[in-house]
Amino acid sequence: MSHLRTFCSLLLVACGLLSAAVAEPLLAPQPLLDRETFWDNKDWDWYKANVPFFECPDADIQTTYYYRWELLTELFVWAD
Repeated sequence: MSHLRTFCSLLLVACGLLSAAVAEPLLAPQPLLDRETFWDNKDWDWYKANVPFFECPDADIQTTYYYRWELLTELFVWAD
């Protein structure tokens, strides 16, 4: 479990650095979020502020990427 926390911490630091470096998103986030159907947390503002958006021709990779962000938000909910 400590490896997961370390990974999540590093991921958040990296995302913070990316967010600071890019003032305006390169991809429109909402269409990317709307493509997925698994969302429990639909706090789109949080995702838009924290997730580096990614588009890939392989739909499975892209779904896995956003699903892992969904899991990360659930970790924060459980920690509260």
